[in-house]
Amino acid sequence: MLGPIRRSEGLVDGAAGVRIYWQAWLPADDPVGVVVLHHGIGEHSGRYPHAVRHLVAAGYGVYALDVRGHGRSEGRRASLDRFGQLVFDLSAVVDRVVLQANGAPIFLLGYSLGGAAALSYALEHQDQLAGAVVIGSALGRGAGVSRLQLGMASVLSAVAPRFPLIGLRAVDMTQDPEVARAYDADPLVHHGRFDARILGEVATVIRRLPAQFSRLRLPLLLLHGAADITASPAGSRGLLDGAASPDKTLKLYAGLRHDVLNEPGHDEVMSDITAWLDDHR
Repeated sequence: MLGPIRRSEGLVDGAAGVRIYWQAWLPADDPVGVVVLHHGIGEHSGRYPHAVRHLVAAGYGVYALDVRGHGRSEGRRASLDRFGQLVFDLSAVVDRVVLQANGAPIFLLGYSLGGAAALSYALEHQDQLAGAVVIGSALGRGAGVSRLQLGMASVLSAVAPRFPLIGLRAVDMTQDPEVARAYDADPLVHHGRFDARILGEVATVIRRLPAQFSRLRLPLLLLHGAADITASPAGSRGLLDGAASPDKTLKLYAGLRHDVLNEPGHDEVMSDITAWLDDHR
């Protein structure tokens, strides 16, 4: 049975002085490990309550940040200037909050855009991480996004960076109608289109990050919904093939869409995650 959860929250200074909101959930006793959660584009750190409960029940502490321009963090809504700002902000939370809190092994858990941010961070901080869980990583263009749209994002990012371009539909990311309704009603979720700059930065990461995969040597768990049309499972397969990590696993979930942490069957996903964490702490 899940015991009392110790919760805390705060702000740290991110890139260019933007204040980044973080929150943490810790078990009553000292955690056996710490999971640093980086959410996806348009959402926020509070969208995974059952995942947090599952991890805390298994003895793990969970730290999560709201990406700049998202949730309770400062910044232009659902936008950024450079992808590197996300990596800086993640580093600020890890350095100023997580590393000062305890000496337990640290794992990254990045979902969608957060997967790309987590990998970018891991490339420079592998020695202080016990491993990374990358879910539905935004490393491959999904069937719901055309090459033309990504190309337009790259061009407009330079000449009209605030031009609203592409939005996300909850029904494309999950087949659970309750999850979709909750997403659409969540005031901390960005429900409009994303501007060309953030989408152009994502397109650049999709294009450039794979060349860095051969530098990865930390343990990796890669999870992807096989029916994902938001971010292609091919991106996770490319990461599996390209990473130099001797310890790497890819699991595809048949019938699941992008948001596997909230899809029907998420208990199986969380059991897979905690089992892997237990084997690597």
